[in-house]
Amino acid sequence: FQNYLPASPSRLPNYVPVRMSIEVLLKISPRNVDAFINLAYRCASTFRQTDYSGGCNGARIRFLPESNYPENNGTDKALKMLEPIKKLFGRKLSWTDLIVLAGMTALESENDDLKLKFCGGGVDADRGVQDKDLSPRNYKDPLISVLDDFLVKGLTKEEGVALACRQQVGSQYYQNLLSNSDSYSKHERALLKDEELKKSVELYARNENTLLRVFAGAWTKLMTADRFLDNRNNACENVDTKTKNL
Repeated sequence: FQNYLPASPSRLPNYVPVRMSIEVLLKISPRNVDAFINLAYRCASTFRQTDYSGGCNGARIRFLPESNYPENNGTDKALKMLEPIKKLFGRKLSWTDLIVLAGMTALESENDDLKLKFCGGGVDADRGVQDKDLSPRNYKDPLISVLDDFLVKGLTKEEGVALACRQQVGSQYYQNLLSNSDSYSKHERALLKDEELKKSVELYARNENTLLRVFAGAWTKLMTADRFLDNRNNACENVDTKTKNL
């Protein structure tokens, strides 16, 4: 019921040194923070709960046609930055796990209070999906595009609004959106044109703890939405694979 992928490995690599290597890249160039967050989000954002297609498992963002989607502009450069880490750990580390862990590490590096779960065991496809267009559907009305995007991904309105701040996680994003919406994109401004969406914007603007809780759940949900055990169960339910020494 989904595009073919090999089975998850029975033995996972040690993700602690992988995360440490990612942290080095973040320190070398702070611009990698935004790049890795965007790469992970774009990799996962093709997921469609309507037919269980897409998602980051398989890391098909490396291949056509996904690599050519306008929304994925620049992700090739982020992949290039991660390439030395992939070569260092070889076949035991999948591109899928590397991309998702890089996004998670970048997010946590920007907000000490944000704690995300990681589910290792993602696998890699050897080609892209040619028979389906998994790019976002855009409508004349930006609000319809936003609502459709949330629905297709399987996100609630609260979750979708929380993920809008992924490049700047915190209440300040929503405070700025409310006070100066003209400086934001049409899709971001659309969050103020729906009563329920605007309520979430206002809530997150005044309550960062609530924002971080919803964001963490929504991010993990999207990153693992396509990690199927079968057509009913998810392999990542209640899983938090170790990525750092405590």
